[in-house]
Amino acid sequence: MTTSSRLSHSWRVAALDAGEATPAADMADNGGMSKSKTPVGCPCGGPSFATCCGPFIEGKALPETAEQLMRSRYSAYTLQNEPYLLSTWHESTRPTEPIIHQDEKLQWLGLEVKSALRLRQRKAEAQPNEDFVEFVARLRVNGRGQRLHELSRFLREPGAGGLRWFYVDGEFPE
Repeated sequence: MTTSSRLSHSWRVAALDAGEATPAADMADNGGMSKSKTPVGCPCGGPSFATCCGPFIEGKALPETAEQLMRSRYSAYTLQNEPYLLSTWHESTRPTEPIIHQDEKLQWLGLEVKSALRLRQRKAEAQPNEDFVEFVARLRVNGRGQRLHELSRFLREPGAGGLRWFYVDGEFPE
């Protein structure tokens, strides 16, 4: 399986199991508030959805960095927001088939953004308007814990609303 198809498959399984309670699911159902009416942190790990990924996903702002886009895409996966995911995917690699499948038993558990030496070296070699973000997303598929460790590539190009970042593809580090 190629890196591109592994990537598409890895993220294609990104449907949150509607039967599982998570902060992101509470947020989606209660406008950013948990059932106890306490503000819920952003699914990407930020302090609050309203000040972190929310404005990007809701179309009120554009991510200024590749990392902000990656974090907002993670949050969009937890919220099953396929339109946002597709709109932030570079047209050269954007899938034509659905990427969220309601019948998949999936629960997103957390995101860790890495800052390794190899990533800093790759960024030093990057072209203008290109950036890389390495992360580990933890999830459960059919009740089994899994990790998605990816080094994602992003390009900044003209798009709706001005110059904006797009997810292009990724590699799976050893």
